Amino acid sequence: MKKIIVLVTLMVFMFGMTAIGFAATSKCDGCHKGDKALDKIVKAKKIATAADLKNAVRTGPKASMHKAMKDADIAAEAKALKLKAK
Repeated sequence: MKKIIVLVTLMVFMFGMTAIGFAATSKCDGCHKGDKALDKIVKAKKIATAADLKNAVRTGPKASMHKAMKDADIAAEAKALKLKAK
């Protein structure tokens, strides 16, 4: 009986961790939904490189909203969007 309880507990834990991994896809996905989706913005503004994305985030009209965003997060989004490194 103890083995069954341990097995069920482990399965619940494993499935729970898997669900958390799928839910946390991107920091940007929290705000950028629908028409404001990041891929649509990149396409509309013709952003082709990671440096262009960083420049748009840091100096764009909404730069004050992105102050807390780290460079590593921007680089990760650029990689997810398959933008060129330079």
